[in-house]
Amino acid sequence: MSNPALFSLIVLCQLSSFGAEPGMAFIPGGDFSRGRTYDWPDTKLIWYPTVLADDTPVTKLTLSPFYMDVYEVTNQRYAFFIKATRRKPPYHWTGAAIPEGTEQRPVHNVSWDDGAAFCTWEGKRLPTEAEWERAARGTAEGLTYPWGNSPPTPGLAVFGLDKGAQDVGTKPKNYFGLYDMIGNVWEWTADWYGRTYYEVAPEEDPQGPTEGRYRVLRGGSWFDTPDTFLASSYRSWARQGERSPTIGFRCAKSFPQAPARDVPDLRALIKVAPRLALERSQIKILAPTADWELGYPSSVAMHANGDIYVIQRSEKADPILVVDRDGKILRAWGKGLFKIPHTIRIDPQGSVWTVDSSSSMIYKFTPQGEKLMEISVGGQPKGKTGAIGTTDIAFGPNGRLFVSDGYGNTRILEYNAGGDLVRQWGSAGQGPGQFRQPHSIAIDDQNTIYVADRLNARLQRFDLDGKYLGEWTHLGRVTSVNFTAGNLWIGTQMNNESNESDGWHMKIDRKTGKILGTIASVHGHHVLNVTQSGELLSGARPDIVWYFRKP
Repeated sequence: MSNPALFSLIVLCQLSSFGAEPGMAFIPGGDFSRGRTYDWPDTKLIWYPTVLADDTPVTKLTLSPFYMDVYEVTNQRYAFFIKATRRKPPYHWTGAAIPEGTEQRPVHNVSWDDGAAFCTWEGKRLPTEAEWERAARGTAEGLTYPWGNSPPTPGLAVFGLDKGAQDVGTKPKNYFGLYDMIGNVWEWTADWYGRTYYEVAPEEDPQGPTEGRYRVLRGGSWFDTPDTFLASSYRSWARQGERSPTIGFRCAKSFPQAPARDVPDLRALIKVAPRLALERSQIKILAPTADWELGYPSSVAMHANGDIYVIQRSEKADPILVVDRDGKILRAWGKGLFKIPHTIRIDPQGSVWTVDSSSSMIYKFTPQGEKLMEISVGGQPKGKTGAIGTTDIAFGPNGRLFVSDGYGNTRILEYNAGGDLVRQWGSAGQGPGQFRQPHSIAIDDQNTIYVADRLNARLQRFDLDGKYLGEWTHLGRVTSVNFTAGNLWIGTQMNNESNESDGWHMKIDRKTGKILGTIASVHGHHVLNVTQSGELLSGARPDIVWYFRKP
């Protein structure tokens, strides 16, 4: 996006529409990178204790949206809990009374069980460790602290003291509007501690090990030094019953989920749907040299003249290959232009468009490879690497271009024929017009936009201005969508299986969502292109180009 400040404003406006709980901030769901991306000065020493490497490797996680307390729980808040429940107060409260003048300081000398009980009493819960790091970092992924890589100062956090914690909220808030995520008191999280847990944690909403001896603490305290303990990624731990002057907590709350949907079993629908009258064949691309190597062909398309366009990820070949049906390379180009080649589409005029899922660059070429236009979508989350950008492009009337930005953001962007940004819409979530990963986009001849909302397992429909028209939730984890010659097509798979699972290509009734025909995708449903005659092209790992042709 050309204006980051405008994007931030739009995001803030979207967040305010969720109406966060009083005293809590809304933390958007989506992807973020957890863990330490840098070495400490002594990391590479032979005697470096491996326990201090427990915040590696960096892992990309997908979290559901949630709320987080703006402030650490104060003595005053905790006193109401003590009075209402008759729970034993912190041991330093003489006569069960808050020490004078400390009402707004974070409660401490509370165990994990104390914190969990308080949060339950307020209708909340302790945050998971992953949620805590997501909330602390904000947009500062890959950086040492929520404010960047500059060392902590007394103006940024409460640390390095010998007189105890200070009133909450006296230091600047972070990106999400949270105070004292770093310093003041360590904060209990819900998770058991596991030194190697990052190596085996699930990618979606990790909850920590199922058992353990210690609970995870995060954020550092008033007593700690700034070099290590105050880093966003640093993990500490304590026994569940420990009570310490340096340990407190804050609460989290799950974002209300969409009502459970009565979704028919996808396999049952496929069983009764007609089989498409297509035959699958593999186009084996012929290597021009001995050291040439084809990588993952993430997207395959066919030009009106019959030439087949492949966008692939091996560094030993050009990213864009043009081949005939026998696999002979006719021309190739694109070296140095791409980070992660993702999608290739051919517009109604025959121009070739590509989408990069890391750099968020979109290129328009002639069929011969001459670059005609480039669009820098931008807006990728800071500190992230890998697939953090755009996913697909679709072509509307009068040269209007629509881009799905699904790996680093949850939005649809519209550009004019000259490549200028017109508008954007969408936000993180599960409601109408919200997304968890808009992975593909298409536009039909009646100007209906279809968005494959991959991680929400649905196909949403909009008008050209982004107005929500409806959705279909019975089609599985829809990964790709295409509209060609009056017909709507999708690539999909079972929602409860990994992205590497097999799936199907389907022809869909665009009025009802009924499945009109299916064929097994053989792992090739990542991006689907369709010819004017109804033949399908797609790619599959590790290096397979599939052509579903008519007999």
